[in-house]
Amino acid sequence: MLLEKELPFPNFEEYTISCPGGEKLIESSNFIGKEFAHGEYASFVSKLLAVNGELPEEILRTGEKNKRASEIFILENESGELVAACVSKYYSWQTISNQICFSLENDQKTIKLDRFGNMLTDGDLNKHMDLVAELAYNVVSPIYRGKGVGDKMFKLRLARVASLAEMNRHLAVFTMSRGAHIESGEGNKILNYLLELECKANGKLEDGRVLITGISHEVEKVLTDLGLDSDFDLKRVHQDSTPIVHLSYKYGLKFKGLFKDLSPIFGETIE
Repeated sequence: MLLEKELPFPNFEEYTISCPGGEKLIESSNFIGKEFAHGEYASFVSKLLAVNGELPEEILRTGEKNKRASEIFILENESGELVAACVSKYYSWQTISNQICFSLENDQKTIKLDRFGNMLTDGDLNKHMDLVAELAYNVVSPIYRGKGVGDKMFKLRLARVASLAEMNRHLAVFTMSRGAHIESGEGNKILNYLLELECKANGKLEDGRVLITGISHEVEKVLTDLGLDSDFDLKRVHQDSTPIVHLSYKYGLKFKGLFKDLSPIFGETIE
């Protein structure tokens, strides 16, 4: 069901704001529990992210390396009350493809360090994406939850990515659900553990970074060596992030691996 062709493509200029600084966060607390007049939230977020109007099409047009863009989608009801807001982030391939992540293999019995780009393309090193889209934040005001609003906002952003894919470019789209272990820091423990093993086996590059070849290790042994319970669930997400997991699967995004903080990543390439 990924990127259904029948999805309506609306006029995004009516209610979107393009934001550079895609690395900056928009937390749900920015509007949940607050009252905003019509258009006020858009202005608030615009100032927060120092919007300069740059669109993801600019990344495709210029092909520049290490480039980012963002878009904010805001939904209000007929009275101008804020119903939902979400953010899509866009990255050039060079910006994100070398990020270190975890890949799970053999029915999730083994784990290894991997590069985000390699993980997203299922190990096809010949693939090079012109643009990577992250459906980053999808927040619905509490009184409107359970009414399909989040689903519609998710589909809206998939439609936006579909429109970019129609430019005959290679794109990838992904989501990342907030992992349940972020605050406790188990992700960093596992990362440092695997980095140490990679360093022992492969040494370091001239710039001092560990040479990562993706050596697989049994999950059970890794957990035991770090003093974690054998039934420790690496993929467990924060309760507020379960809707993103559901929507990712519903619209054809596949589980790809885990970010460094053990947040599950779902994605697919579009060609």
